[in-house]
Amino acid sequence: MIDRRMFVAAALVAVADLSCSRTARADAAMSRVTAYAFSFPALAGGDIRLAEYAGRPLLVVNTASLCGFTPQYAGLQELWSQFQGRGLVIIGVPSNDFGSQEPGGATEIAKTAQHQYGVTFPIASKAVVKGRMRTRSTNGRRRRGRRRSRAGTSTNI
Repeated sequence: MIDRRMFVAAALVAVADLSCSRTARADAAMSRVTAYAFSFPALAGGDIRLAEYAGRPLLVVNTASLCGFTPQYAGLQELWSQFQGRGLVIIGVPSNDFGSQEPGGATEIAKTAQHQYGVTFPIASKAVVKGRMRTRSTNGRRRRGRRRSRAGTSTNI
């Protein structure tokens, strides 16, 4: 005869095993999604599909025309020229998310990257690369993240 303790213990083991297998299945499903499932709209039109570059070294670089690092275009172009024949792929992804350093549109981005720095590697259209930060409050409810402005006051993001 099964007593109450034995029944409760067996039930707890069964529930724990079920939740573990759900977690394992979720982890397995997530591990199947790779970067190659994504694409970027190209600056010149069409799409830059990462799946086309599967099996090759891939460098995706955030860029901005008014950034102190804008001269990186020259170094990236040199790297591209040197290693493109060996399979290297470089994709520039301009973004205005960091200090509003890419305020222009496609024409201005192309002018800076291609005409000023001679870039020939693929460049995506301007993209939003920062997600919205979400945190949990101490009572477990979701709340919007906060960041400090330059003046020292908090602002919602």
